[in-house]
Amino acid sequence: MKLIRGIIVMVVFVIVGGFLTVVSIRDKVEFANRKDISPMGAKDFHAGQFVTGEIYELWDQFAYTRETNTDTNTTKTTDRYFAMPLESTFEDDEPIFIAIVVKDSADVRIANKMSKETDDYYLEGIEPDVWTTMKADGKVTKMDDKEYDAFLDYLKGQGYSAQNAARYVVHIGGNANSSTALLIIGLVLLVVGLLVITIIVLSFLRHRM
Repeated sequence: MKLIRGIIVMVVFVIVGGFLTVVSIRDKVEFANRKDISPMGAKDFHAGQFVTGEIYELWDQFAYTRETNTDTNTTKTTDRYFAMPLESTFEDDEPIFIAIVVKDSADVRIANKMSKETDDYYLEGIEPDVWTTMKADGKVTKMDDKEYDAFLDYLKGQGYSAQNAARYVVHIGGNANSSTALLIIGLVLLVVGLLVITIIVLSFLRHRM
C-alpha cells in the first residue's frame, strides 16, 4: 500500500509540475511578444497575452474588489476597475471599451486623475494643459460573468450597449516575473516525480528478476 501511495503522490507531482511548467513557459513566450496597446482593436486581445505602451484615456471606476483579513477583521480595497475606450476607436461614434484593473496605490492615483480629467473634458469642456497618461504594462484576462455584468451596467448607464464592450481586462503591473518562480517549482516537481517513479519502477523490476 505504501508503494502505491508513493507512486500516486509522485504522479500528482508530475502532473502538477508539468502543468506549472507549461503555463510558465507560455507566459514567458507571451511576455516576449507583448503588443503595444495603442493600435489594438477588440479582436487583437486574447486571454493570457501581455501588453505594453501608454494609456491615454480612462473613464470612471465601475467596480472594485475587497479583501478581508480574518486575523484583524479589517477589509481593504484591492483591485479597482476602470473603463477604457480603445485608442483605435477614439474617433468612432461607437467606441469599444475594455477594462483596466489597478491595485498599486500610485497607479490608483494616476487612474483617478485620468478619470477626473476625462469627466472634466466631456462634461465641463475643461482640458488640462498636459493630459495624464499611464503605463499599460500588464496581463490580459477575460472577464468572468460578475465582472462583465458590472461592466455592462456601467456602459449602459453611459448610453452604450454590449456591442461597445470587449470582454477583456488588463491587469496593470502583471508581468512574467512570477512565472519564473512557478517555472522553477514546476520543473522541480516534474523532475522529482519522474526520478522517484523511475527509481521505484527499477527497484520493483530488480526484485522481480
